[in-house]
Amino acid sequence: MVLHGWEDPMAPREDGLALADEMTRAGADWQLRAYGHALHAFTAEGIHMPERGISYNAAAARRSWKAISEILIETIGQPDRDH
Repeated sequence: MVLHGWEDPMAPREDGLALADEMTRAGADWQLRAYGHALHAFTAEGIHMPERGISYNAAAARRSWKAISEILIETIGQPDRDH
C-alpha cells in the first residue's frame, strides 16, 4: 500500500505511476491511494512549510489512517480486544 500526497514535490506523481507499473510487472498485490491537495508529510500534525513541499493535511491524514486500518484488518484480522 502506498499512501501518496498528490502534490508532493519530493515524490512526484510520475514516480507513483512508475512504481505502480513496476509492482504490476512484479505481480504484487498492491494499492496506490493518492490524496488531492496533499504535500509530503501530510500526516505530520503541526508541520506547515508548503514552500518546502511539506504540510499537514487533516483530511488526507484522517483518510490515510482509515486506509491503513482497513488493510491491517484485511491482512491480519481484527484486534483481540480481550488481551
